[in-house]
Amino acid sequence: MVSNRRRPWTLETPEALQVRCWSFRGYEFAGIGDCKDWVREDVSYPLRPANVGKVPLYYDWRYHNGVSPVKNQLHCAACWAFSVVANIESHRKIYLKADDILSEQFLIDCDDAQEGCEYGQLLQAFGDIVAVFGGVLRDVDYLEYYDRKGECQWYPSKRDSSISVSHSPRPVPVIGFRRVEPNEEVMAAYLYKYGPLSAAINSESMDRYTYGIDEPTLDNCNPNKLNHAVLIVGYNVYVSETGESTPYWIIKNSWGTEWGDNGYYYLVRGTNACGIASDLVNEQTDHLMVSNRRCSCTPETPKALRCRLFDVNNLRVVGESGIGKIGKYGFGVFNNLTHTMKHNASVVPRRFSVRPWYHSSRAEA
Repeated sequence: MVSNRRRPWTLETPEALQVRCWSFRGYEFAGIGDCKDWVREDVSYPLRPANVGKVPLYYDWRYHNGVSPVKNQLHCAACWAFSVVANIESHRKIYLKADDILSEQFLIDCDDAQEGCEYGQLLQAFGDIVAVFGGVLRDVDYLEYYDRKGECQWYPSKRDSSISVSHSPRPVPVIGFRRVEPNEEVMAAYLYKYGPLSAAINSESMDRYTYGIDEPTLDNCNPNKLNHAVLIVGYNVYVSETGESTPYWIIKNSWGTEWGDNGYYYLVRGTNACGIASDLVNEQTDHLMVSNRRCSCTPETPKALRCRLFDVNNLRVVGESGIGKIGKYGFGVFNNLTHTMKHNASVVPRRFSVRPWYHSSRAEA
């Protein structure tokens, strides 16, 4: 597929791993492929444990103003877009107290690296949101969701010189993302500290779900066949009258509120049921994004400054001077990713260092 947008990295999907759509009860259940084993070598997503110490026995972001309303993807297998958008909506509610409803249709129409209503990838979606679009449009700034892929209506993406970019809505900024360690204890810690997680899952057991805690077997829900994307918003433990306890995940789906338990799915926790712990991605709200296998960049400035690395010739720093005040500063070419370079813009004449691997000021605090 040819794109008119600059794409700093892309994920090539072997045909055998491309999961096509299949329907049940009028819902499109598939729509996501498995990309764990074929990410390009020059792209790395460090799996970092969450150093948060003790976590509560249960936590539900729905009761902490951290979850947006359940949506319905209808017959469009764009679960990848719904999961990613729900993730970003949740983090905006948690960190900025913003109740923005963002546009899945924008991603379906405009992300050329995905297949719209056929299938898509969580990693690719987050990567394009950060590197190609710089964020996601609000629902009110784009076309109403209409259950199919259409022509992209975001003018800057068309590079049409006759249309003023200033007349096009600006995306809600997203500065980075990370993969999360496929460990259910780490998942719970990450969820508690940072917010809901986007996850790939095998949806075979979900087609029969109505309410209660689902405890599927390997026979009816193979954890290696991931074909759907959801948002994990909490975890809890059910204790029966006999004292038997069952830990479970609280999962937000995108099949409307008439499905499941008001649109939610409760899945047993601790056994990687349906592959729920196999492929996890989270918006990076307070950390640096790594998109090069050797290096990341750490600004030697106040914590409000963030940076992202496109490739060895192009560095962009996103600066936050307060809620709703976002500035982007360009950098010149640098020769060695391990050496310090000077900021070439007059806006913030500071020095920045590029350090190996991964850095998190919050985790170290």
